[in-house]
Amino acid sequence: MRKVLLAALLVVVVLPALAQDTRFYTPPVVSVPRVTAAPRLDGIIEPNEWAAAAPLSPFVLVGGRGLPTRPTSVYAMYDDHNLYIAAIMGDPNAASLKADTTDRDGPVWEDDDLELFFDTDDQRKSYIHLAVNPKGAQYDALMKDKTADYRWRAEAATMVDGWSVELELPFANDLAPAPGIAWGLSIARHVAADGEISSWDRKLKEFHELAGFGSMVFGTQPLSLQLTSLGSLWIGGNTGQVVVQNPASQPAAAKVSTRVMSRDNYGHFFGVTKVTVPAGGRTPQNVPYSVYQDGFATVTFSLSDVTGKTVWRSAPYPIITPEVSPNIAAVERALGVATRAWAMLPKGEAKTRLQADLDALTVQWRYLIAQYRNRARLGRTELDALAQFANKLRGEAEMLQAQIKAAKTTGTLPRFAAGGVTSLQHVFSDERAVEPGEAPTLDACRNETESLQVVVLPFR
Repeated sequence: MRKVLLAALLVVVVLPALAQDTRFYTPPVVSVPRVTAAPRLDGIIEPNEWAAAAPLSPFVLVGGRGLPTRPTSVYAMYDDHNLYIAAIMGDPNAASLKADTTDRDGPVWEDDDLELFFDTDDQRKSYIHLAVNPKGAQYDALMKDKTADYRWRAEAATMVDGWSVELELPFANDLAPAPGIAWGLSIARHVAADGEISSWDRKLKEFHELAGFGSMVFGTQPLSLQLTSLGSLWIGGNTGQVVVQNPASQPAAAKVSTRVMSRDNYGHFFGVTKVTVPAGGRTPQNVPYSVYQDGFATVTFSLSDVTGKTVWRSAPYPIITPEVSPNIAAVERALGVATRAWAMLPKGEAKTRLQADLDALTVQWRYLIAQYRNRARLGRTELDALAQFANKLRGEAEMLQAQIKAAKTTGTLPRFAAGGVTSLQHVFSDERAVEPGEAPTLDACRNETESLQVVVLPFR
């Protein structure tokens, strides 16, 4: 007879709270500086040509649950006639770049490509879609209507460690937007070799998601921020590294803010670091932030000027660590229910034996708590092991709870008990034999329906 466990319903309770807090999203922002000298469009990003451009924040994987394996760096600036955008797409295996499309409005998205989406009305109702591959093949459309054509230039170049592109985008009527005008903006990248897709703004499923577009604000000499390090993205204290750039002729004071959104309110963090940047200068700055909870969280970096206006903001970057605390809470609840039920049992052999099991689990629970308090000092392997131990202890606590409940009903220590489950609960162990003394594992219900099912629970 295989050993089985009732799966806890705690997951159903915890996940909505996780989703509610970590779905908080403030779109990224970049303030684009006005320049007097246009770059030479040849696809090669010369530092002196783009020194005055504003860097966009690093990309995040579509879905928001990871960072891309290949970095993408994007820069933007404008003059009286054109918007200029440069992008460097890092790829250690540049020889594998795919660029089969050569025709205008061909399926560029099937190649390695960079895609740009402009909402020039800033209303999140429509957008202009541009795309370019490593050979400079261009695609343009109004939303998904590729019969619409636009005036723009794209020059691409292949490097040893990736590819780059420079774009020249003429303004309508040859007239630059007034300072303070904002466009909705989204920039995304597709890697053909393995299908990796990433973006500057947060995308849940695909590139064509208007709701998540960031903002590009036209200015004269705005402050900008370059995010050079995200920190360790781990539980405890972290230190991000940024460089604040001030192209103006006067020194400027600014604030760099960090916001961590965790599973629950008490796991959130908000911090501010003040910085002063000399005229025409760049100031490196360490930016501390703290991650209080395990599991999934996000961190966002932003820059505001002396008036409090946000001039630069990143997308939310994921912080993913093994999740221990929900299992600790489940163990505590199960032990609390089991202890109260055990206290109501009549004296006898069953109560004595169950007390020994309850005491043993309590000792393990105290050990788990002690280890969890030092979670910030644990590496990934150690925290993974602690998460597995917490999950195992949770199963044993729930088994003991069910066993005490059965003993209360029968008056003796039973060998079996019955419990109701739905297909949302996983109750059967895997097909291999369970070794003596081994904790049971969980698999799917045999009957995958939503109707109530009765499962027999054999006890050791």
